[in-house]
Amino acid sequence: RLTTVNDVVVVCKRGTTWYYAAPNSGTFTSLTAGQDPSDNVVRAEQSQGSSTAALYFTCSAFSAGLLKWTGSGSASTLASSPTAQTLICQYKQRLYTAGDASNPFKIRFSDEGNPDSWPTANNFSVPASRGRITGLVRWAQSMLIFTERCIMLFNGDPTDIPLPLDI
Repeated sequence: RLTTVNDVVVVCKRGTTWYYAAPNSGTFTSLTAGQDPSDNVVRAEQSQGSSTAALYFTCSAFSAGLLKWTGSGSASTLASSPTAQTLICQYKQRLYTAGDASNPFKIRFSDEGNPDSWPTANNFSVPASRGRITGLVRWAQSMLIFTERCIMLFNGDPTDIPLPLDI
């Protein structure tokens, strides 16, 4: 998988270690040095709605929370972000995470337009009868929530009550 942040190419290489290289340099540098997860589940999304382009990484092995990388140096831990997450998706100027084995039905989300802000109250759960969450994917003007038993279509704001979930 290739993606760019501030004209820097990022490459996932050798299992779970992420590397970056400036255009035309030919030199790759680890951006997750000392923070490499112990498993192969890593997801990254480039934020939108933020004044600075960044990549956000999550993995169940990152017990300190999400990692943020702005285009140089090493990724840093994002304070107050959700821990033990394996899934991440950007949708309507928010980042969403899920995949915590101890909370398999819970989705956490950032403040609108601020992927660095993760208030504890910013979460919702899918019905347990649908099974644990296995995927989050932005699709057209919606977000698909994959569970063990169904696919749900989320097409609104997470602060709306009731939640705009179509099953």
